[in-house]
Amino acid sequence: MLGIAGLYVTGIKAGRSALLRTQAVNLASDMADRIRANRRAITAYDMDAYGGAPTDQSCIGNDCTSAELAEDDIFRWQAAIEAALPG
Repeated sequence: MLGIAGLYVTGIKAGRSALLRTQAVNLASDMADRIRANRRAITAYDMDAYGGAPTDQSCIGNDCTSAELAEDDIFRWQAAIEAALPG
């Protein structure tokens, strides 16, 4: 019984790890799609430009420049990462 319990725990850990990897890949793919959609501001996606803390530009439904859209994309992407992945 102890052997089965150990396998069960190992299976649960492996499943959680696989889920987190899948979420990370999906988030990376999302950002790649955002960058491809906003090619004019490709350099604005450099995280160093915002000191690691981009701000919400509220570009959904509003007119924004390409650079503002890039900053908004990064802000929303970071929020999605914090919501989906552990610390």
